Amino acid sequence: MRSKVLFVLTLVLALLITVPTEAKRKRIQENGPTRQGHSYSTHTITWWCLDLNNLLHVDVPVVVGLGALVAPDPAPIPTTCDQTSFPVTVPNGSQFVAGAAGWYTNKTYPLKLREALAADGYKFHSQSPEEDLRSKLDQIQVEIRTFPAGDPVTTFTFDPKHNFRLMQLRDYTGALPAPDPFVVPELDISLTSDQVARSPFLMFPGEVGPVGPGEYRAFVSWHLTADHNDGFDIQDGDFIFAGWNLMAFPRFIVTP
Repeated sequence: MRSKVLFVLTLVLALLITVPTEAKRKRIQENGPTRQGHSYSTHTITWWCLDLNNLLHVDVPVVVGLGALVAPDPAPIPTTCDQTSFPVTVPNGSQFVAGAAGWYTNKTYPLKLREALAADGYKFHSQSPEEDLRSKLDQIQVEIRTFPAGDPVTTFTFDPKHNFRLMQLRDYTGALPAPDPFVVPELDISLTSDQVARSPFLMFPGEVGPVGPGEYRAFVSWHLTADHNDGFDIQDGDFIFAGWNLMAFPRFIVTP
């Protein structure tokens, strides 16, 4: 079973894919949270040398977790770049992208999987799991809490339909080792490594903030109007369920 909670699961995803990437270069739509009051900063670079600002087309800090910034030991590939230190530092007065949470899906619902889901009452939006997710994901919430005390500070929300980035999984995984083939014999699913790498991958980089100087966690939650299945299997890890789902909770620091 594949764990799908992506990008605080970044390391897990990176190694599974590896996960939560170069094909479709769809621009992030611009009518999300206001961009006033932010300052420009150094790009956020992962330990496998991925520039998250370039990937997401944003010019504010991208706050991600430890797994994206510190290589495992031993690392699966040589680390050849000067990656961003953990936790990410946000300049005072700047907006930021929190969590960089994402999700990848199969390109379609295979017949036997579709039949199994239909028998269980699953509500399909289309034959595309990626379109299914975007139809059911109606709000993203970013709750800021102090670290380590966990005191609530403020909450931001944005519309994921106007703040998304559609790409392929390999655009995110970049130089990481190719994913394993994915096979579920009982559902007649057999995907090559290249097919998995070309899976549709969605990220929702809405800009939030600013918040005052201090150290924080950003709790990123997705709200779905109905259960969503990724099109790969019918295990729990292949679903995001109706209601609120915590997807990421990275630490970050705002400088004085």
